[in-house]
Amino acid sequence: MLMTNEVFARTWGDRAGPIPDTEYGPALIDRCKETHPDFPFLAEVYWDMEWTLQQQGLTSATTSGYTTASHTTRPSRSAANCTPTPTTRSA
Repeated sequence: MLMTNEVFARTWGDRAGPIPDTEYGPALIDRCKETHPDFPFLAEVYWDMEWTLQQQGLTSATTSGYTTASHTTRPSRSAANCTPTPTTRSA
């Protein structure tokens, strides 16, 4: 589920209580950027919400397999520390 107040309200309605005054994502993204300023925040987005999520701090958002916008730069070493390390399997 996309974690925006709009989507959460559409999904859960009155069962989740009142809509918060602020969005959830921007505060988390801002906090991470304090220590990892070059970390790319990427998402697969539904319901034509690419622009909304980019305004909240996502670097790039895609839907249906194509990139709608991208402002990424080469990740820094600190961003690499946030990224899971790929593993290889032995045959």
